Amino acid sequence: MKRLFFILICLTACAPQPLVSMAETPPADGKPKLVIGIVIDQMRYDYLTRYYDDFGQGGFRRLMDQGFVSHNHHYSYAPTFTGPGHASIYTGTTPSTHGIIANDWFDRNTGTVMYCAADSMVTPVGTSNPTAKMSAFRLLSSTLSEELELATQGASKTIGIALKDRSSLLPMGQGGDAAYWFMGGTEGNFVTCSDYMDALPAWVDQFNNSSIKSDLMLQTWNLLLDPSAYNESHADNNPFEGAITGKVSPTFPYNLQELGPQNDNYSILKTVPQGNELTLAFAKWAIENEQMGADDITDLLAISFSANDYVGHRFGVDAMETQDIYLRLDRQLEAFFNYLDEQIGLDQVTIFLTADHGSPHVPSYLEKEQIPGGYWQPGNMIEDVKAMLNEKLGEGEWVLSYFNDQFFLNHDLMRQQDVEVDDVEEMIAALCLEYEGVHTVITAETLKNAEFTRGIYGIIQNGFLAKLSGDVMVVTNPGWITYNRTGTTHGSPFAYDTHVPLIIYGAGVETGQHYDYTRTADIAPTLSAIMKIQMPSGTTGSMISPAIQR
Repeated sequence: MKRLFFILICLTACAPQPLVSMAETPPADGKPKLVIGIVIDQMRYDYLTRYYDDFGQGGFRRLMDQGFVSHNHHYSYAPTFTGPGHASIYTGTTPSTHGIIANDWFDRNTGTVMYCAADSMVTPVGTSNPTAKMSAFRLLSSTLSEELELATQGASKTIGIALKDRSSLLPMGQGGDAAYWFMGGTEGNFVTCSDYMDALPAWVDQFNNSSIKSDLMLQTWNLLLDPSAYNESHADNNPFEGAITGKVSPTFPYNLQELGPQNDNYSILKTVPQGNELTLAFAKWAIENEQMGADDITDLLAISFSANDYVGHRFGVDAMETQDIYLRLDRQLEAFFNYLDEQIGLDQVTIFLTADHGSPHVPSYLEKEQIPGGYWQPGNMIEDVKAMLNEKLGEGEWVLSYFNDQFFLNHDLMRQQDVEVDDVEEMIAALCLEYEGVHTVITAETLKNAEFTRGIYGIIQNGFLAKLSGDVMVVTNPGWITYNRTGTTHGSPFAYDTHVPLIIYGAGVETGQHYDYTRTADIAPTLSAIMKIQMPSGTTGSMISPAIQR
């Protein structure tokens, strides 16, 4: 049930006095009225410092100068993908505990690839498209959102918003109030699933039927600043960036109305800064219509900016397009923070900003600069492993799949043939180490029988769940990726993928600069302390004590 705003009306004998704003009402017991989690998809830590001089005063700089900044903040697991990133932020743990080991993974039971949010048991709400049958049911731990609901007996409002389904669903779990994501194509609507409701609220229907998305499709993406300001990036139209379908070259400007039909219509909004504008517009409607932050019961709004990931994948770390989407997001956040200050009062709002993973420089650019990096193609290695097993064990389907740089072995066949799985793992590991581009190889048997607290083995172990993961994990060299020669990707255990921003700002937060090592799993317990609620059930992280206001 929606809660009414608490508005104090002061009456005198002469005339009505001005209404007192929510910002003048202090939060009860020191708790924030609203917590906003901001996750920027594929944001490297150094984007904060690299573009700092081109930021305005009220966006990223406002958070950095007035909040708590953890400069040495990392993901402590791999693979570093969007699904496990969002799950780890809001569960306070790693894939080895929360169960979201990747965006997709091979399922031994069905012999198929499973998507982290796919759920055939739910009904899409707001669309009839069967691809919207998504939920967070694969999470094995509670989320920060669910713990807030438990702490307030369901009186809190908890809402997740993103262009990507997994980025809105996983922060909410199944116990949040709502998770909304954007269906592109010819629909262009925000939708949800039956885990949360049977029909969209009237305000969501109104938003979907408004002209906002159509107006954005009429825009052209051009540089925000003069080209001379982009001296942190390569020149436009360089050989390391890919072009949008419908463009001969990856150059400004990008006319969305012209490019839309060739890029699945409204889906093009996911790939340009206008997608972030759409996300924030929907977030404002949610705050106002669900009356979030309107009383002394803490609410939580999880916002994920997905467009940055699409831009990073296509154009790479050093493109003007990448710099421009961050400069535009800086201005968009400034306007959003000003809105929050007017609507609720920023002194009563707690904001944390982080990313779900980083990304490496384009390897073809590294090669040009004679810096270590390259492209990994595992095809020959996979075939050689299969040939070796057939030679040593006899003909058979010993390898079920090679997925996410992991070998999945046929345990049933090995039991039938009385073959020891761990012996086969060691044979495969020894062979794979001979290939160029392979940094190390780790077996499931090793991860199950030893505890690693640091280094590559420790990072891989934190992303390993014996029930779901493969039998042999291959780690390529730093700077090596499996991708096109333009643009970039992510997923490795190395610093360019694990090192991301963490800024906490607002109510209950101590201002400061922090250089000790912190982990993504530390975010949820830290926010739990600020919100004065229990940590998520699977928490393995620790509170970042210096961030918490005494």
